[in-house]
Amino acid sequence: MTSLLTSSILLDEKLGHEGGDDTPVRLSYTMSIIKFVNGLLDPYQQSNYAMSLHKLAEMMNLPSYFVELRHIGTHEDLPSLEMLRWSADGALKWLDENYWKTVTSLDRGTDERPIDVIRSSFESVRRARRESEDLERPIKRKDTSPRVVEYWESLDELKSFAVSEEDRELLANVMMFEPDGLILREQSVDEERTESIRLLYRPILEELGYDFILLLFEKLSTFVNSSFYLETAENVDFDEVLVRNETDFLIPRNEGELKQAVKWLEFLLTDSLVFSRRPHVKRLVNADSAVIIMNRLGMNSNDRSISLLKFFQLRNKRFLDRSGLMDKVVRILETMEKFQLPEFRTFVPKRKLENVDDIESSKKVKTDAKLYIFEPYDDWEVTPFGRTV
Repeated sequence: MTSLLTSSILLDEKLGHEGGDDTPVRLSYTMSIIKFVNGLLDPYQQSNYAMSLHKLAEMMNLPSYFVELRHIGTHEDLPSLEMLRWSADGALKWLDENYWKTVTSLDRGTDERPIDVIRSSFESVRRARRESEDLERPIKRKDTSPRVVEYWESLDELKSFAVSEEDRELLANVMMFEPDGLILREQSVDEERTESIRLLYRPILEELGYDFILLLFEKLSTFVNSSFYLETAENVDFDEVLVRNETDFLIPRNEGELKQAVKWLEFLLTDSLVFSRRPHVKRLVNADSAVIIMNRLGMNSNDRSISLLKFFQLRNKRFLDRSGLMDKVVRILETMEKFQLPEFRTFVPKRKLENVDDIESSKKVKTDAKLYIFEPYDDWEVTPFGRTV
């Protein structure tokens, strides 16, 4: 089923660029989805009387629109190409969630938690990159030395976690918040070291692909716009924080972490990452993602977000002009600057994370200073509505 659906998508990619009659593509999609539904549900027709396909689909947690689409494709006109594309993508996601995840978890061994697999694989690829003679050159897969074989096996393991949304979230959390991950637990990281860290991770990030990088951008944006620093109190399992994506704890601990996150955002916004040849998206910045980036940065009218959006505008000027999005960037910036808010952070008590040596706590800052966003007027008097003065 996975093969048939993928073949239909590849046929769509091949013939879709040529224009003309889309009937062959629609037929391919329709037959793949019919085979998908029949192949899943027919083996469960074991009673003396045939059960409804909708009932069988409900038993298997298969969305009922697949059954409807099968009926339409069999007895009525072919569904539209847009509907078929969307449904084929949904079918592949269902197969991944309900079949392939189980298969890959069996391959990994039932005793090993996903977060441990990610940590182990992440450490292997970093070690191989650090031992590389030249960080500016990616490690070639054709090299059969034990170190390179381990590198690609570990990187392929990480890539398997970049497929589904849930696993992708966990992978991003581990890479961002492990003590020796993308963001170091240090107050200051100089420019030379920042550049070496980018070189270290660049080929790894490119292999993890567009969807993962877009998620990483969104998580970094949330991180730099946090109004709080992390402080500690009672015990909590840090692994659970990462697995459950508990955002109360996934915040910066000091100014140095914020600066590193801003540098990573600037690196992503330069659009210098080039993804694998197979995906349809080669770079991060395109018509769809540019809108997401602008809206995401435009959510916070503070110095950091304004500076990052201007950076994005400058580094992608040619694309924004060509795509007609430059006017939208200008309008968002005008709104942000008009309603610009002062940037401030405070320390709030949080429960203490395990591995205290790895996860640094911050000292609570005590201050009596009050912050006023609006300017007070001494001569203002309360006036009821409807009454003139």
